[in-house]
Amino acid sequence: MKKKFFLVLLIFFVMTFIGCSKSSEDKQELSTEIKSEQTLQKSENDTKVATLDRLTFAIVPSSNPVNFYEKIKPLVTYLEKKIERKIIVKFEVNYENIAKSLGEDYDFAMMGAYSYIEANKLNGAEAIVKSIRQGKPHYNALIVAHMSSGLKNIKDLKNYNNLKYGFTDKFASAGFLFPAAELIKAGVDFSKANYKFIKGYDNVLKSLILKSIDIGVCYSGAIEQYLTQDEIKNIVVLKTTDAIPADPIVISKKVAEDKELKSKLTAAFLDLKDTNILSALAAGLDGYAAASDKDYNVLREKINIVNKHFKF
Repeated sequence: MKKKFFLVLLIFFVMTFIGCSKSSEDKQELSTEIKSEQTLQKSENDTKVATLDRLTFAIVPSSNPVNFYEKIKPLVTYLEKKIERKIIVKFEVNYENIAKSLGEDYDFAMMGAYSYIEANKLNGAEAIVKSIRQGKPHYNALIVAHMSSGLKNIKDLKNYNNLKYGFTDKFASAGFLFPAAELIKAGVDFSKANYKFIKGYDNVLKSLILKSIDIGVCYSGAIEQYLTQDEIKNIVVLKTTDAIPADPIVISKKVAEDKELKSKLTAAFLDLKDTNILSALAAGLDGYAAASDKDYNVLREKINIVNKHFKF
């Protein structure tokens, strides 16, 4: 009888011990899950903070990337001091990629007016400032030809069927949108015309000099910036386009939501007066003025014209 009693008692203690061990394991497992969740949340928060501490600045270089990077290094140093954050510069091959990725891969960007419209539509990007060139917050694009072509006016182009046109980027205002709209109005049929996109205004103008294209486009001032005096003599301007709203500095929605950061970045560009930095960015650049979305409404008219004649 005593043996049976001790056996039952032993079984009771064993079951109790197992239950306690299981309970302890469950608590330990639950504790581990909580710690893992807390670690994950902390990691996510740290990532968000790190992202704001290190801003990625996207640019499509207007000339050779190596040379252009050397030109903009003083701007990066200036901005880092003003906003008290590290800036990582990333060059993109075209404005389309920036428009699609602003807010994901990039925090702010130097863009054309056309690409800003796309970035705003796709992900709520905001224009904070616009460039001032030769005292004006707008500029013009030029449609140019080689002097040996004998062309004098844009109206002459509709009589030529085998001309080669060179643009810079399908999301460039001066490098495509405004000149293309003018060419369409002049009667050029781009469903038949031979055209291509050449990265960089310097390369478009050099291609024109070498006669690998017949018609090129650029912003006003690019000819003097990228060509020698002897080369300039071989260029004829066929048409100056309508005024283009100046190129904006554009921030992602995430940066816009950080009011302090947005304010500091805007102020940094508005206060930029260093002529060495400004002239390195673009010919005739005097500084920056405040910008808003409505400044770029004129772009939509040109976009509607071009979209009816170009299929990408």
